[in-house]
Amino acid sequence: MSSTLKLSQRETAFNNEVVTRFELYNSLFQTLPFYQVKEIGILLPFFGSHCEKGASREESPTEIIESFFKKYAPDIDHREQLNRMFRFIQYIERQVVLFDAIEDSSFGKIGRADDVGTLAGLLQSAASSDDAREKISEKLKNFSLRLVLTAHPTQFYPSTVLGIMNDLIDALKTNDITSIDVLLQQLGKTPFFNKKAPTPVDEAVSLVWFLENTLYHAITGIQTKLEEEFDIDIDRSSQLLQLGFWPGGDRDGNPNVNTKTTYDVACLLRQIIFRCYYRDFRVLKRRITFRGIEQTMAALETLLYENAFTKNPHNAKDLQSELLVLLDSISETLITSHDSLFVDIVDDLSRKVRLFGCFFATLDIRQDSRILRDVFNYGIEKGIATGLPANYNELSEAEKLSSLKFNELHFLTPEDADDMTKDTLNTIELVKHIQYTNGEKGCQRFIISNCQQASDILQLINLFMDRLES
Repeated sequence: MSSTLKLSQRETAFNNEVVTRFELYNSLFQTLPFYQVKEIGILLPFFGSHCEKGASREESPTEIIESFFKKYAPDIDHREQLNRMFRFIQYIERQVVLFDAIEDSSFGKIGRADDVGTLAGLLQSAASSDDAREKISEKLKNFSLRLVLTAHPTQFYPSTVLGIMNDLIDALKTNDITSIDVLLQQLGKTPFFNKKAPTPVDEAVSLVWFLENTLYHAITGIQTKLEEEFDIDIDRSSQLLQLGFWPGGDRDGNPNVNTKTTYDVACLLRQIIFRCYYRDFRVLKRRITFRGIEQTMAALETLLYENAFTKNPHNAKDLQSELLVLLDSISETLITSHDSLFVDIVDDLSRKVRLFGCFFATLDIRQDSRILRDVFNYGIEKGIATGLPANYNELSEAEKLSSLKFNELHFLTPEDADDMTKDTLNTIELVKHIQYTNGEKGCQRFIISNCQQASDILQLINLFMDRLES
């Protein structure tokens, strides 16, 4: 089949599954019991057409809007014109959510027509050929996929809208008109933006919604299929599927990120993953009601509950190994004493604990190399970076590399340091704390933006060799 024909078929499928359904469900907006909603729904297409014509005539936005109201609503005053414009924006925002939801609900029908390059295609190749299975297994031994979540403060839906959108997708899959209508009413009454600008922690909270509601299940599902089909060492040093997380650690992308932000986001990631585990445990508890496992189940429940519903446990530490020991004990008892009943549910939770530990996603720290150089120079001035010649900054790159000694040193972050220097030094110390509470994978990358030379990397390593005491 030619690529042109495939493209035409996909375009037809998209029009049938998305465009046509959007036009159908979009009409529901005009039946909602909101102020001027019917009038806004009628005027909006005319406004769109008027804007296109005005733009083609190179009119200014002010001219376009003024001429629109003069033609279509000549009797309203300026205040009401502003109100109509606001209502247009509200209406369009919710149309975008509806369109996104319809597109997501139709993904199975408008996605790729073939399985080339997909997980399904990979599994099909392995099922049809033992040779292909062996080759894929060999490739997977050295393969690791790391999906990194980044964000911009102006580019995310609030969690309330995401929840509605998720339910709307499910309703659209079955064309449940009643549920769709109710959800659109809820959407109409739900604000899209806060009255104040989101903080870096707000940004992280929004992205964590996807971790908790989508990736937690999707990553586990993919890992399960790969483990079932291929020879994968579950204890491999390089994890097959990994998640990275920038909100709360990316100082170069958001100047409002500081040490407290990073700490709060690390605590958030830890708490949410335990909350996911606890929800799964409740399913486990309903099924495993046998004798001989009560104490182990109780110990597991206590660990999960305390860490899921306590924001910053004073004794927080990496519990991954402890959780796996308890789950392995439950699994072994089910196999030896209860005919392996429900052992698959235990194995599923164990797989999740292996994947996400106490960290959920690795929190990456990111800072510009110029700031890191300034911090290192401050360290030279204060005697923090030891064993370096007095004229270090005048040396050539090769001489700098050879003079770095990586001496360990205990010191207090000086009170007279500027805020950026304090934040950098305190964040380096915080990395150690996060690794203690969330596990080593909780925070193990420091990304240097605008990295210019090898000394930028080694100077940062030098700062990490110092043992900071805040």
